[in-house]
Amino acid sequence: RLLIDASMAAAMLFALAFRITGDFAHEWAGAAALVLFAAHIILNRRWFGGIPKGKYDFRRTLNTAANMALSVATAIVFATGLMSSKYILGFLELPGSMALRQIHSTAAYWTLVLASAHIGLHWNAIKSKIVPDNPSARRIVHTLCFCLALFGIWAWIERGMYGKLFLGYSFDFWDESFPPVLFFAENLGVMCAVAAASLLALKCGLALKHFKTEKKKRQNIHE
Repeated sequence: RLLIDASMAAAMLFALAFRITGDFAHEWAGAAALVLFAAHIILNRRWFGGIPKGKYDFRRTLNTAANMALSVATAIVFATGLMSSKYILGFLELPGSMALRQIHSTAAYWTLVLASAHIGLHWNAIKSKIVPDNPSARRIVHTLCFCLALFGIWAWIERGMYGKLFLGYSFDFWDESFPPVLFFAENLGVMCAVAAASLLALKCGLALKHFKTEKKKRQNIHE
């Protein structure tokens, strides 16, 4: 499952680089992401079946909201991408338009942000599977993630993410004088920053809930 998820993230990052790779590679990277996303959904189909069941605490509510928003954004990306296809479905002569390309681009960046939030909310489970169980390895991973998150804050501003998420740009732009690897590094940094923010929000919410619970217990004891 981790291999599928990592491949899907790589395909998504590659697809975002259409200004560097060109439309042909962009479409095939998007198609690969679609296949991997379908595989991810199939492997986690039980989670969707459990949505209407059980109680919702803070963690489950936040996780469900993020997952549903991610599913919607991803569906929009794939739908608009297929309708704008020039190569894979070019023979169908589907009615692509500037408006579709704008929606596709905006939804793609929302997918990046929401997928990063999804990673952050599941970070403890992911970390337990990829990080060796020893203090030194954990310190190295934590330091690396912290540095990438700091870089991601700068990259968020540099990439103009606010405009990309709220229809501020009709097209993505990349200065060809910069090395292409910087593009991928910046988007990876953005992912780390959003994931870290999501994990922090989750921990703060759980800590606040714990504080309120303990406060209520103390009040009941005094009464």
